[in-house]
Amino acid sequence: HRVAVGVGSIPDGARLPQYLRVGAFLDGLRRAAGSPSETDSEGEIRRALGIAELVERPLATLSLGQRRRVELSAA
Repeated sequence: HRVAVGVGSIPDGARLPQYLRVGAFLDGLRRAAGSPSETDSEGEIRRALGIAELVERPLATLSLGQRRRVELSAA
């Protein structure tokens, strides 16, 4: 079996839009990439990184570790 794998990156020190909530930020990135709805694998990644419980939090309120996990999820 062949599996399509996408690789993303996010620059070190990237500035996230502080006025958005985590979920709105990730949803906007997903839509910009052409995917209208969250895939099962994206949901799994959010849960594995502990981001699922952060989706309603404003990006401005995240700790450095939480922000890094959001960046990893976005990559």
